[in-house]
Amino acid sequence: MLGLLLLALVVLSFQASAQQREHTESLARTEAENTNAAFTLRETLTYIDTAERYLLGVAPRREVQVARALLGQRLDVVGADGVTAGQAASPEYQAALRDMDAAVEQLPAGVIPDEQRKPSADMLLPKARALTEQTRRMSESSSAGVHREGRVSDEQLLRGRRIQIVLILAALTVGTVLLWWVTANVARQYRSARKDLDSERQTLRETQHELHRVSALEREQAQVLER
Repeated sequence: MLGLLLLALVVLSFQASAQQREHTESLARTEAENTNAAFTLRETLTYIDTAERYLLGVAPRREVQVARALLGQRLDVVGADGVTAGQAASPEYQAALRDMDAAVEQLPAGVIPDEQRKPSADMLLPKARALTEQTRRMSESSSAGVHREGRVSDEQLLRGRRIQIVLILAALTVGTVLLWWVTANVARQYRSARKDLDSERQTLRETQHELHRVSALEREQAQVLER
């Protein structure tokens, strides 16, 4: 029984080590994905902000295009799972980004003329708000996924450690019982051996006493015969 418990502890220790490695790798992977999502969020909001600054007449369309190019580079970054940030984005985000790009393509080049500001704003701002909303939702979904994966990984690790503790306690209990049994058995064997030894000593004393008695009787008989 104790051997089986010790074997189970060894196996569980290897499993716990593997789970710890998986937990660490999961945290590192989640951290990388979370960082990538944060950069995507930042570049998207920069793109939207630059487009709104264009509508205010403080930025040329060229800056909007540069911001979009930087966002494109971020969306092409490959994550730890081999998927780009753009591919990992939600379909709603991708659709909102395409609508935003189509609206930006229709904007006048350079600094927006005053007479074009209102129609351009009516065309662009709804697309910008939709992209902002999808970016926010994607960020919340990413954060929820990170917390969910971390919680599952923590629960698996904690469950393995609980099982390990239970097995350790069981092994200690069985070991204690086994030690008590061995001690009691040794004491019982010692008492039995001591009893047998005392019995043999008593038999030896009786035999010696009988020999002395017989020897004395033989000496008396010899003395009688000599007379």
